[in-house]
Amino acid sequence: MSKEIIATGLRQGQITLEGTAEAVNRLCGEAMKLSKASILKAKEAGELLAAARNNIKHGAFEAWVDNKIDIGLTHARTCIKIHEHWDELCETYGPGNLAMLSISRAAK
Repeated sequence: MSKEIIATGLRQGQITLEGTAEAVNRLCGEAMKLSKASILKAKEAGELLAAARNNIKHGAFEAWVDNKIDIGLTHARTCIKIHEHWDELCETYGPGNLAMLSISRAAK
């Protein structure tokens, strides 16, 4: 729904502030759950990728990722970073606040 439709609806009484607040809270709650799930999934993928890297001969990991992993080498490295720095991320941001991080921000 566009900002103009919402603003017009609010002015005309078709959309209440209470209804708007409920919808925003529901949508933001859903977004937070999805974001947290996203970070957790990236961490899990990073753990698997790190284990694979440790079981592949030196120099072959990148080729394996290029040939077998859909997300590509850059994103694979991002997931590994999240996995390897998970404790630091939890300490810095708090486990409950990790959902606010984007995957790329978490990997920095």
